[in-house]
Amino acid sequence: MDDNPNKIKLIDFGLARPLDSKRYEKYRYKDLYLIALTCLYLIKGPLSERPINDLDIVKNNNLKDILYKGIHPNLEKRYHSVDEFIEDLKPLVK
Repeated sequence: MDDNPNKIKLIDFGLARPLDSKRYEKYRYKDLYLIALTCLYLIKGPLSERPINDLDIVKNNNLKDILYKGIHPNLEKRYHSVDEFIEDLKPLVK
């Protein structure tokens, strides 16, 4: 077991289930929303009832904008694909 406190560990409880593409379509926004929330949680820790308010702790404005788009209250203004989300994140890791 690796007990290095400098490594981030995510746990998968095996609850995910594969979905056919038609059924997946209705979950698309929710999945990307949860990914953005997970990122925010990794930065801040426990989130408030209104996670949008928790974005204030994010110091990098580009990351803040990306996470905001990920949890935007208007579904149409959120990310429409994982690829789009990843493309916006790429410049942050260079």
